[in-house]
Amino acid sequence: MNNDLRQGHLFALAAFGIWGTFPIFFKHMSTVPAWEILAYRISWSMVLLVAFLSLTRQLSSVFSIVFNLSQSRWLFCSASLIAVNWVTFIWAVNDGRILETSLGYFFTPIVNILIGLIFFKEKLRALQWLAVLLATLGVGYQVAMLGHLPWISLTLALSFGFYGAIRKQTTVSAINGLAIETLLLCPFALAYLGWLALEDNLSFSMSTPALDLLLISTGLVTILPLIWFAAAARRLPMTTIGFWQYTTPTITMQLAIWLYDEPFDQHKLIPFLFIWAGLVIFSFDSVSFGRKQRQWQAQTAR
Repeated sequence: MNNDLRQGHLFALAAFGIWGTFPIFFKHMSTVPAWEILAYRISWSMVLLVAFLSLTRQLSSVFSIVFNLSQSRWLFCSASLIAVNWVTFIWAVNDGRILETSLGYFFTPIVNILIGLIFFKEKLRALQWLAVLLATLGVGYQVAMLGHLPWISLTLALSFGFYGAIRKQTTVSAINGLAIETLLLCPFALAYLGWLALEDNLSFSMSTPALDLLLISTGLVTILPLIWFAAAARRLPMTTIGFWQYTTPTITMQLAIWLYDEPFDQHKLIPFLFIWAGLVIFSFDSVSFGRKQRQWQAQTAR
């Protein structure tokens, strides 16, 4: 394994590993309402992003994109979706529903396939149709057992899936895109925190120094894994990144069961089995199709 690949795997492990342990981080802030945590996450992320982009001399390019209406319009939509994703995850973790978040992120690749089919007119291969069918059966079983839609899992999967689809409409890098999204959300976050302060309901500086430090660090745990992910994506094939992404919900699932003692009976296992089967088939199809494409390109290049 060459040095670039080794570094890519280490960056991927760091990024997806940190994302997988997010429940531990947010559980320590369970006394703070989810919307308030979201506001701190946006605000402190903006502070760190401005510092990072200033050091890397990218700040001027970010502001030029903000004033590009066609780009900023898409980024405002993606910012709204990632805010929904973040606040749903935070609320679910602090409400003791970590397993549902894990199921949502396992379901996300299937949502991406459906978005490609419906909105980008992509053609599905036979194995991809089978993967979609199995995942749909898993969600259907959960609906039958719960008696209602698994809204946490679906909200996380749909918001992140459409977030990715909208970001495809832009030509902005991951870091610059997050900076603009955060910049667009920051006025709302600051206004909300200002209102909480006026109502004397602000958690920051009103509790323990440890909680204040955690609230400040929401910015760091947002930015750092994204930088590592970008570094991994530059060094690894996208199929490898695709396999790495399953690390996050796997870690989250293990934390839910073994650390936080969330109930996990056969009725909760079955939806996971359907979706895992779909993911195995989807991954196998992606790898085999990619191999065939490379073989065809090698033959035509001769």
